[in-house]
Amino acid sequence: MGKNSKVLILTGNTGSGKTEFSIQYSLFLAKQKKKINLVDLDVINVYYRSRENKEMLEKLGIKIWGSSNFDYNGSDLPAISYGFESLLNEKKENVVVDLAGSINGLKLLTALKNKNFIYDMWLICNIYREETDNEEKIIHLIKEYENFSGFKITGIINNSNLLEYSTEEDLITAEKTILNVSHKLNIPAIYTVLLQKDKDVQKKLQNKNIFYIDKLFNRKSWMK
Repeated sequence: MGKNSKVLILTGNTGSGKTEFSIQYSLFLAKQKKKINLVDLDVINVYYRSRENKEMLEKLGIKIWGSSNFDYNGSDLPAISYGFESLLNEKKENVVVDLAGSINGLKLLTALKNKNFIYDMWLICNIYREETDNEEKIIHLIKEYENFSGFKITGIINNSNLLEYSTEEDLITAEKTILNVSHKLNIPAIYTVLLQKDKDVQKKLQNKNIFYIDKLFNRKSWMK
């Protein structure tokens, strides 16, 4: 998040790792003794939902909000809750929004266009996904998101990986792609995300802002 912003919108296409990063970053902020609200507005891909970790997160002081005013795991409604709207100008609270990265998912932002709040909007990008596997596609995606939502992408999170199959070459190649996009669009590359197993590659990366992940929360048990 920027120095003045308290609302962080995280978006990205399916498979980018957006929901995982929203949980990980909320935990990162909570460890800094910040009051965190994690808002699950991903009403498109409900297979991975941040609020499935509600019990664990709330024990750590992170409040979970859904896409509606109901407190049920299955209520994925395309609407902004009154509770969430009340957080937008709350100076003592930090808000992390897990937002679906599709045209239909971004429609939820249109309800916030006239709200006066300071935000950051980060694109979670994995170049090992078909929709973002080269610079041209990533740039097109960013412009499409901005044009449709009316919100600006203020940062890029390089979450490029093949999970346990990522090689050093994969990670170095991905960073070059993300940094080229960052340079062309003048959008900062905020973090490069690495699993702990890949920590040795850090010395070969240009971006020294590394976000390490120890444990994956949205990896289904049958996929482990």
